[in-house]
Amino acid sequence: MECLINGVYEITELISKEKEKNNE
Repeated sequence: MECLINGVYEITELISKEKEKNNE
């Protein structure tokens, strides 16, 4: 179960970084 939560967290981080790139 922890692995699933960690995976979702990593994906959320990647999405946040992509949004920051698009905002520049």
